[in-house]
Amino acid sequence: MKRKDRFSVFLEEEYLFSLSRYTYRKLGEPKTVQRESVEAFRKECEFPEQYNYCLELLSRRGYSSKELRDKLAQRNVSSQTADEVLARLQEEKLVSDEEFLRSFVRSRQLYHKQGFYKIRQDLARKGIALSEEEYDKEEEQKTLKELVKKLISQNVERQKIIRRLLTKGFRYGDVVSALQEVCQTTEEPEYEEFHDYES
Repeated sequence: MKRKDRFSVFLEEEYLFSLSRYTYRKLGEPKTVQRESVEAFRKECEFPEQYNYCLELLSRRGYSSKELRDKLAQRNVSSQTADEVLARLQEEKLVSDEEFLRSFVRSRQLYHKQGFYKIRQDLARKGIALSEEEYDKEEEQKTLKELVKKLISQNVERQKIIRRLLTKGFRYGDVVSALQEVCQTTEEPEYEEFHDYES
């Protein structure tokens, strides 16, 4: 299937590679390439081609620097070109690991209802470290109580409540405290004792 947004590059009748419309425009007027200068031409195309590829990725969702670098590596892009592409994206404020961290944490807390450990683990895979200072502990406590109330209302056993919330990345001590607090306010005697659980 032919893509209208890409152009094929031929030398005589031999297919070499394709270019995006973005790269084609960046190169200006069509040029004649001699066989001995094919590699030089390919390198000339590499930066705008990979820059445009990253723009396409970023138009769908946010990416960390590491994620974009990994994507470029999968395309066998040289480390030098990858550095140049990322530097340009950062300079244009299209990529910012600090902004990505804030957005990621907020999304995971508000919409996925995940705890610190799970969020920190997922961010580490994206090449970003999460510290306690960068994390909204107050929002986590609020979410944790909401989840505990919901699970209790569904008659979920306390052991299963703890396991589920630990799986979502909440800390054991915080889960137990939330259970105790919620049970005191809802007067659920069967949830009052937690001394048999050790962290």
